[in-house]
Amino acid sequence: MIRLLKSKIQIKKIFDEGLVLKKDGLLLKYIELDQKGVFFGVSVPKKNFKSAVDRNLIKRRLKEIVRNSVKSNPLNNGFSFFLIYNFKTIKDSKKLSVLFESLRNSL
Repeated sequence: MIRLLKSKIQIKKIFDEGLVLKKDGLLLKYIELDQKGVFFGVSVPKKNFKSAVDRNLIKRRLKEIVRNSVKSNPLNNGFSFFLIYNFKTIKDSKKLSVLFESLRNSL
């Protein structure tokens, strides 16, 4: 089961101790923790997208891509990651899906 990452302690741990993978404009920070389930978070910098509507659109797309990917090919329990969108323009879902799958296959 995959759930959103909401714990500030776990998010801080991912950013402090986690490993990084980067593909084009997607950055994946991840860590294995002693917990049940898979947790993830998504971030779109306000610096790149001033409009909250655009940021929320990208976040919704990324969350859906992650959920669909994990449903079809589950991850190990205890795996937590944070996905950061660093493109300057809004990319379509297909391109984002391909980028996420290539990052995931690099794990």
